Amino acid sequence: MKESNNAYDKIWYWYPQELTRFSSIWWFFLLFPRQNEGYGPKQMMFSLVSRVGNQIRINKVSHSGVERSRRAETLADPFPGISLGWYYDGHSMHQGIIKHPVMIQVTPYKAIYGWDVDGYGGEIVASEGRSFATTAFFRGERGEAHFEVWGETISEMTSPALFDRQSIFGGANVLAWRHLSFEGEFSSPAGTEKLEGAGYFQRICLNIMPFPWKWILARFADGSFFSCYIPYLGPHLLRRGDWFFPEWVENLTLSLQESAYFCKGMSWRTVNFSKVSVNSILSNAAYPHFLVSATAENGDFLRFRAVPYTHAQVLLERQLFGPLSSMYNYNEYLFNINEMVGSIDGKPISSSLIGPGFGNCEYTWGLGV
Repeated sequence: MKESNNAYDKIWYWYPQELTRFSSIWWFFLLFPRQNEGYGPKQMMFSLVSRVGNQIRINKVSHSGVERSRRAETLADPFPGISLGWYYDGHSMHQGIIKHPVMIQVTPYKAIYGWDVDGYGGEIVASEGRSFATTAFFRGERGEAHFEVWGETISEMTSPALFDRQSIFGGANVLAWRHLSFEGEFSSPAGTEKLEGAGYFQRICLNIMPFPWKWILARFADGSFFSCYIPYLGPHLLRRGDWFFPEWVENLTLSLQESAYFCKGMSWRTVNFSKVSVNSILSNAAYPHFLVSATAENGDFLRFRAVPYTHAQVLLERQLFGPLSSMYNYNEYLFNINEMVGSIDGKPISSSLIGPGFGNCEYTWGLGV
């Protein structure tokens, strides 16, 4: 309980004294509304983002960047950032329903505010009446979202957890809330809906240059969920724009400290996998498919094909010198799950047993120097 309280309080902390020339700061929600077939196909993301630099562009929206020379005592001082949001309503992807430069302020009173003079932006504020809950409000020219998220202390999956990863090249301080419940009202060009479901929240202070990774989060109708994270090296470091190598080159990667887990719905029994891979299958389809495989030392395993049905994107650019700029490409492929087979604790697992699966594959490339 004490560790969960400490982590929850760190939602409203962003380590200004640890900034490097590569630092970026993200607060984001990834939400999966409960629907007839489980937690899909609807899906949405809302975030507040900033980065160190003199001239930063996120999805072509510019801001002046955070000053690197911040100190711990400047925690509550406003800094430039951008509020972002996209929403897939089950039929159409509404990217950029929220996309505005803002001034972000992290207050000592468990609140983050990021608004512009026209009232566009977002905020994340501690809720009253629940131990682990926040209320979030995001508003843009094309839509808005007002929702509450909450968790419980019954499992490390249902309450916020802190991870501090350091290396000789820099590090990252991550607060991950891997399973939360939400309810709220969401507006887009398609209309207004009241929705509830499950989701994920992360606050990350990344003090190393952004490098490529693959991150998959999948949710199943019975409440189970799977996640894997694979940082990697490959020719993708040099790729700018929306194109793919030949398939064998696309999968020519060196994984770095990959991790994966499966959490059984409602029991919160969690299995950690020791080996994981995510390989791209390129064809004439609109989006690549992804073959996901995870195995544990005790023989537990899970395999499935992630079949995307739509796509969202975040482009992170920083001016270097003259006309040159770096580009880092976050691609988010919303998918459903096909061909799933597996065994957990010696018992078979399949879509017929735990229900249909939907998810998000974050496939990034480029180098955010």
